[in-house]
Amino acid sequence: MEVEVGNWFFITVLLFLFSCGGSHHKSSPKKITVTPPAETGTPEESENPVPIPPSPTVSSISTSDGSYPFIISSLNKKVSWSSGSGSITLSDSELRYSFRGKKFSPLRSIYQSVYEGECPNSGDDRNGDGYIDIEEAKLRLGRKILTLDSNLDSENPSQNVFPRPSLFGKFSYEQNGSRNSILENLTKKYGVIELDLRDTIILFQGTMTFLRFPNSVASADQLPVSETLPVGCASISRER
Repeated sequence: MEVEVGNWFFITVLLFLFSCGGSHHKSSPKKITVTPPAETGTPEESENPVPIPPSPTVSSISTSDGSYPFIISSLNKKVSWSSGSGSITLSDSELRYSFRGKKFSPLRSIYQSVYEGECPNSGDDRNGDGYIDIEEAKLRLGRKILTLDSNLDSENPSQNVFPRPSLFGKFSYEQNGSRNSILENLTKKYGVIELDLRDTIILFQGTMTFLRFPNSVASADQLPVSETLPVGCASISRER
């Protein structure tokens, strides 16, 4: 009897352990909770990230966009009585130039160019010969940034074609050019990344070919004095 009681006790213990193990296997699976990574910075920084400014490109829209009207003043009044007005308009993709003039030398090309400096005046006749030649004018003009010829997109001198006034000295002139092309030319030539016409001037050159000048009147680029002599100038100001 002692042996049988011990056996029953042993069997009872085994059954108890087996039932516990079975209930363990039948338990519901554990839930896995994924914790999101902690945010860095303050809430204001997360909601309003600091914008990264774009790299400057030659096609960026500039604050210099707008209209730049001008009125010219005559230079070298011994041989020129030119007058006129016009404007340069800059948009995000285009440069538009227009000019109406009178009292220019008839039937000859009138060169027109934009410079960074100032208009010459009577005090720039340094040798006192009565004329402000192109070499004397250069002391105020600064560097040339745009040639206002028939092809504004190119700075190739061989393509320069300029307007000719009528027999009565009058002419109207309009040209459009690609702002990007003009700016690319300036970038290659001077390294600039913005086309800005503020504080610039337009110089007009050219007078009658039959005129004779003192030897002291200088020219440039091996051209006759009649082609390079300044005959008018205009300061460009942005329209308000």
